[in-house]
Amino acid sequence: MTEIKSLEIPDFRYYITCFVNENTSKIIDVVKSNLDEKSALKDAEFKFIHLSRLKYHNYSDLGVLEVKLGEINTDDGIKPVGVFNKSKELMSLLEKINKGDHGILLDTINLHPYAMTICSAVKGENQIEWHTDKILAYKETLGEWIEYYSGRWDDYTPELYIERVQNNLSNRLSEMHFIRSNSAMIYMPRNDERWHKFMEYMEKYFVKQILLTRAVLYVIMMINDELDNISERFINMPADALPLIKKELKVVEGLQLSLHDISNSLYKERLMNRLHHSTKVVKRCFEVFSIDEANKMISDKINDIEAMIIKEQEKVSNKLANQQKRYILILNVLIGSQVIFTLQDKLEKGVLAGNATAINIMNIFVWILFGVLISFSIGGLLLNIIKSKTTIMFKDKE
Repeated sequence: MTEIKSLEIPDFRYYITCFVNENTSKIIDVVKSNLDEKSALKDAEFKFIHLSRLKYHNYSDLGVLEVKLGEINTDDGIKPVGVFNKSKELMSLLEKINKGDHGILLDTINLHPYAMTICSAVKGENQIEWHTDKILAYKETLGEWIEYYSGRWDDYTPELYIERVQNNLSNRLSEMHFIRSNSAMIYMPRNDERWHKFMEYMEKYFVKQILLTRAVLYVIMMINDELDNISERFINMPADALPLIKKELKVVEGLQLSLHDISNSLYKERLMNRLHHSTKVVKRCFEVFSIDEANKMISDKINDIEAMIIKEQEKVSNKLANQQKRYILILNVLIGSQVIFTLQDKLEKGVLAGNATAINIMNIFVWILFGVLISFSIGGLLLNIIKSKTTIMFKDKE
């Protein structure tokens, strides 16, 4: 078994997806102004990376906050505790900013800010060719940074450490590229004079793809929360609230449509890009962040809510139709009664005037006819009420 050694880490970063309003220039000022005087993050470099115009409530843009810690001193241990403590402090900072009125909404749905480790060497070793057996030999050293937020118990199984070093995306033996749900790692030696050129490629085709994919996932999670809130309100929703629910759903569908501008570029990259490495990176991002599954989840929820709206509209429509039928039956009684008694009056004063027997027979006939009219109308009303309640009962059971 290879001795556990520390890595040389010249660059360590955190990335946090965020929504911002029009005034993006003040974001860094807001972040720095919320740092405590004794903050471990006071020497970090903060940068805002704009991703896309995307309207969400009072926010207008989608971006990423980059927090660079710079070089990590690993002389005292394979994974210094101070770095992890900074991630916890950063998370508290994000929550603090979100509580204020700064025009910024930072991602606190994820438990940790996304960690990006850029390594250049294994301490005490010459340049290594990273064949599979060599990666496995250094699995504990590498695994600590590949899965940055993972635990480290003394009795972890070898299989766990083997899992941590799977899916190296690099096509070169001198490099390693790993993507995980909460962290990523780039291993790239700096002894090559073309290092800066290689790193520019990695920023564009590795780092940025991760940021875009995580941003898509973050927006999907925000859409998911909005859909859950709409579904909950449906339970005790008054009848007159249906137009408001439909309006809110339209807003969410508009956000989903805007998100397609970003996600479509990723889908196109995955399907059309002919660069082997960058295609692998995009496919890995979709897999790690479960983009297809997340998109399907919100599409299914939107379809479910739309079905609920249609069902509710049918209920309202049936209720109105039943009320109209009842009104028509009542109107028929009134009109029918008016016709019968008007005809009776005219006959009494006209043809049957002075003929008491004929008038009495006519009156008996009129009241019988009126009784039949009332009976049919009441029967129709009762039948309509029973039918409408039975329909509602079966609809509710569906």
